[in-house]
Amino acid sequence: MSAIAEYPAAPMDSVISIPSDSELLEIIESFIARHNMAPTAFGRKATGEASFIATMKDGRKVSLHTANRIVNFMAKHDAQLAAQQDAASPDKHSGNIGTVVHPDVPVPPADTSTLSAPGRLPAAGVCETSPAAGQEAAL
Repeated sequence: MSAIAEYPAAPMDSVISIPSDSELLEIIESFIARHNMAPTAFGRKATGEASFIATMKDGRKVSLHTANRIVNFMAKHDAQLAAQQDAASPDKHSGNIGTVVHPDVPVPPADTSTLSAPGRLPAAGVCETSPAAGQEAAL
C-alpha cells in the first residue's frame, strides 16, 4: 500500500519566481558590489567553494538546493548589516539630541567644591545641589 502525500493548493494569484542561473549570477554580482565583498569571499561564505562565481560565469548550473543556500546567505547577511546600521545610527524617534547615559556606566560624582557648609547660604551665583541630586539629574 502506498501513501499519497496531500499538499495544500497554492492560491492561483501567487506566483513563485525562480531565477535562471544568469539571473542568479546578476543578483549575486549586485550583492557583492553592494557589500564590497570579493567574489571568492562570497563563494566561500555562501557555498563553501571560493571559485563558485567563477565557475558560474563559465556556465555552471546551480541546483535549487544551492540557489536556496545562496539566497538565504544573502538575506541573512543583509539583515545583519541592517541591524548593525540601525544600532549605530542615532535614535530618530525620541528626538534625543543630548548625551545618552548608559545605565551600566557609572556617573561621575558631582563637584562638591562649590557647596556651602550645612546651615549656610550658598555664595551668590552658586546653585546648591547634593551629589545624589546631581547624579539623578544626569540620568
